[in-house]
Amino acid sequence: MEQAPNRDIAISQQFLEEYQVPMALIGTALVDGAMKLGGKPTDYDAREALESLIQTLRAAGSGLLVESPLVNPYAAGLRKGLEDGIAQFRALEAKATGRTLTDDETVLRMVVFLQRLEFANNNGRRYSRAYLGFLNGFRMELPPMEALAAEMAAESASEEPRIIL
Repeated sequence: MEQAPNRDIAISQQFLEEYQVPMALIGTALVDGAMKLGGKPTDYDAREALESLIQTLRAAGSGLLVESPLVNPYAAGLRKGLEDGIAQFRALEAKATGRTLTDDETVLRMVVFLQRLEFANNNGRRYSRAYLGFLNGFRMELPPMEALAAEMAAESASEEPRIIL
């Protein structure tokens, strides 16, 4: 099996538990992007979209703005689906809490985890959609985004203020 890239980004079990639902929502947005393209994108298109977004998020974390357009129209459509899902999640989160709780570094780690899932679920066939099918399996188990945002708002409100004088 190929070694997944971005191994320098640590993803703990605690992170997976804490961000399980947002990652599933972003993964669903990736699948939605594939559906908007008639279900034609493959796992390799998803891999290309994920890597492109990871490069952009990494560059943004270092203060650079890097946007390299994707030549592959399927990968570009999948990336748009990912970006739309992230934007929608952040908008709902901000609406429920009055602020964005999920920072860019956390989004990067979520996308890297989705990329690792792609490497684990890609069967190596050129036109395979095993990974996209795997992600689609989580669609029915997700609560509505509004409920998730309200739950995250309740969790952040229950935390004690962390002001150090």
